[in-house]
Amino acid sequence: MPGDDDLIEAAKSTAVDYYDLLGITFENSSESDIRRAYRRTALKYHPDKNADKPDIVEKFHLLQIANDVLSSPEYKAIYDNARRAKQEREERHQAFEGRRRQMKEDLENRENASLKRKHQEEEEGDKLQREIQRLAADGKRRRLERQEQLNRERLEEEERLDRERNGYSSPQTQSAPSQGGAGVADIDRSIKVVWSQESEVIDKERLTSMFTSFGKLQDVVILKPKKKRLGESKSKSLVSSALIVYESVVGAHAAVSDFKKRQSEPEFRLLDSVYWASNKEPDFLQRPSTPVSSSPATEPKSASRPMHEIPGMNSPITPLKQAGGGLRKVPSFASFSSAKNSPVAPSASSPSLEELTMIRLKNAEKRRLEEQIRKQEAEDEG
Repeated sequence: MPGDDDLIEAAKSTAVDYYDLLGITFENSSESDIRRAYRRTALKYHPDKNADKPDIVEKFHLLQIANDVLSSPEYKAIYDNARRAKQEREERHQAFEGRRRQMKEDLENRENASLKRKHQEEEEGDKLQREIQRLAADGKRRRLERQEQLNRERLEEEERLDRERNGYSSPQTQSAPSQGGAGVADIDRSIKVVWSQESEVIDKERLTSMFTSFGKLQDVVILKPKKKRLGESKSKSLVSSALIVYESVVGAHAAVSDFKKRQSEPEFRLLDSVYWASNKEPDFLQRPSTPVSSSPATEPKSASRPMHEIPGMNSPITPLKQAGGGLRKVPSFASFSSAKNSPVAPSASSPSLEELTMIRLKNAEKRRLEEQIRKQEAEDEG
């Protein structure tokens, strides 16, 4: 039988639930219930009936302690208080664990939301930075284009003032500032060159080198590339073009006339077509001119180039026309007059006598060579 001190310690201990050990509940733990429960469990766990089970002896000993504690009202009260305090601690712990778990979940959710918001802000910052860089590059390009345009205008003005100071200007050139050398309008001295960007790179310097062989150039302007169909191709490709202005209509006429012949050369093989910038031969090359005496038989007949024969052109265009009519001035078209010493004063829209003579001689030579080739072919076939 345990002593009083042992019973007090056993009553204060909550390591073992005596009610659960006896098989009764705390609410129904009357003195008679405790006695009946003890007798029933003691017979069940008696060492004589469980000799082959060593752990039964320890359990039987705990049953005796549970019976001694719960049978005494004093010890039972001590045990009940200790048991109740333990249950309250467990309930508080569970409630605390629940709040802590909820706080942990809330903290994780806030951290995830913060990371997501930070990621979105970084993406928006990168996007804003890219847009700023694009706008800066676009602004720089526009500034360079504007500066280049201002430089061209300044050079034109300086050239015009220089001509006036040296006495090269004439009433015709003063009244018609868009006229070029020899009194011929800029559009009548301009040709257009077209090539595919899939070929080698062709820049302004290269075009200048290629087309200077036909005559002295006044200006070369590279136009913005566009997607067009070249030749008989069914698909569109990126096509570049350039506007070339000659100081004399003779050079422009030679470039258009001799392009087919020069296409066998490596440089010109890269080009797709060369034609008049106005899409037709100037009118003064198609009608007799008063200063030159020539018969209809020897008059050159240069037909206008139909629009459907121009690669990349499916509809009539006027590349140098303004919206309100009239010709738009091509940048840097001003030049010295090449006919200031001509015995025949040129009109405001016609070439000089020397230019017309050179063009007609070139056309006559071209027809003579063509006729000679035809005769040679006929003799070879015969």
